[in-house]
Amino acid sequence: MLSQALHLTRGAGASTWATSCGRRALIGLLTELAVDPRSQVLMATHSPVLAAVPGATVLQLDEQGLSPTSWQDLDMVDHYRRFLDSPPRYL
Repeated sequence: MLSQALHLTRGAGASTWATSCGRRALIGLLTELAVDPRSQVLMATHSPVLAAVPGATVLQLDEQGLSPTSWQDLDMVDHYRRFLDSPPRYL
């Protein structure tokens, strides 16, 4: 059981993502925190995987300031989609 808390993080480091077990553990913990009304997580990330945590409120910081958005409308998700569609365009 998690206690009431505010969790601040800048996203996962390379060591956390090194194993699939580490990825699953982190996403599991974030999912648990996202639905716990006693907890808040404030995370800055460039990872579309972490931004997709079920139950999370997604905010985007851009030239207009901080605004709520959906995962599919995040700039980083759009960039990843365009990269996967045509990697040479980014290289």
